[in-house]
Amino acid sequence: MFDRYGPNSLKVQEYITALAEMSQEEFANVDRLNLDVDQFSRLFQKTLGLKHDRETEAENASRDAMKAVLEKGDTNRILFVSLVAMALVLEDRLTRDERVFLHLFVIDPKVPLRRLYKEYKKEDRAIETFCEHLSRIDNQNAYIKFRPDARGQVGEGLPDFVLYRLGEEFTIEHTYINSYENQVQYEHLYSKYIKPLNLDQRIKEAFPNKLIDISIPINAFKRESEVKNFDFEAFIKNLTDAVRDAPETRNSQIAKRYDLPNAPFPVFISKSHGFGATFVIQIVPTSREQVRDNLVVEMKRAVERKRRKLATAKAKGEKTILLLDTDDYALLNYEILARAFAATVNQVEFDGIDDVYIQQRGGVNYVFPVKLGKRIYPHLPEFEQYWRRQAELLGVSFD
Repeated sequence: MFDRYGPNSLKVQEYITALAEMSQEEFANVDRLNLDVDQFSRLFQKTLGLKHDRETEAENASRDAMKAVLEKGDTNRILFVSLVAMALVLEDRLTRDERVFLHLFVIDPKVPLRRLYKEYKKEDRAIETFCEHLSRIDNQNAYIKFRPDARGQVGEGLPDFVLYRLGEEFTIEHTYINSYENQVQYEHLYSKYIKPLNLDQRIKEAFPNKLIDISIPINAFKRESEVKNFDFEAFIKNLTDAVRDAPETRNSQIAKRYDLPNAPFPVFISKSHGFGATFVIQIVPTSREQVRDNLVVEMKRAVERKRRKLATAKAKGEKTILLLDTDDYALLNYEILARAFAATVNQVEFDGIDDVYIQQRGGVNYVFPVKLGKRIYPHLPEFEQYWRRQAELLGVSFD
């Protein structure tokens, strides 16, 4: 896929699939959008000017988009969707404003933007966010040139990404940092089975004039096999009964524990009068001290695991980056992450790793260096410079 459409293949493929699924009636309105015609023209003139960077990939996307709608409409509409497909191949080469226009005003009215991210995994979002951060910090476009390992589909030993930034190429290995043991597994099961229950909406509808907090352990299910015989409808009924029976309190921080029938996990409920809202809160199986200790273990693991690939790239004369990534903003902040990295420095070898960046996504997003060449946090002025630059971009004043 990445050979056919380039680094943005996940979006391009999903867009073309959406075109193929359009009815003839839907396709008849595909170019009848409330567009700024001049901006639309400038965008596609720029796309055509960038085409030489990924000429084969752009032609493939254009041709495949045409093929998907060939018998559904007239030549102008077919040309329109082929140009959009070509723009998606090159969308990371566009400015922030140009991407917003392409996504929200050209694509989203006909193909919901969330669909373009349907096949995204954490790594895909992480590297896209990383490029966006660097582009804003540098005030120059940073983008992915290649994805050598194609998400692990073309054999072991190849790096994740090759980044173009400020006239140079960098070989990148990305890895996700857990805040506590088995975090990815617990989050996956919670998102797959608990979130779709829409407990906040169901409980709010049952108790429209109450302020209700429901806390559920994120490790409610430890493994997929535990879910097979779990009765979710009975759980919702028992939870609703528990909320009904819960005593009202003036302090929403005071919660009562309930062990519901046939549920292998407790829930904690607080209920107050007069404010119609329900909040479902995740309880994490850790403490601040455990998080700090676990981060050191995780970062040490990441360096040891990724060093071999980066050392191979370094031996070829390539500049290398290890990107440590987390989307946990409830338990972590940038100082906790940086200090955890500093604590690993004397425990691991960095041969082959030029630079290390930590990225925190979710809530307020940040990226910051903790190693640049031989200089390492806290003896790294760029750490503070990156933080200040990103804070300024968010409108924070230091006067």
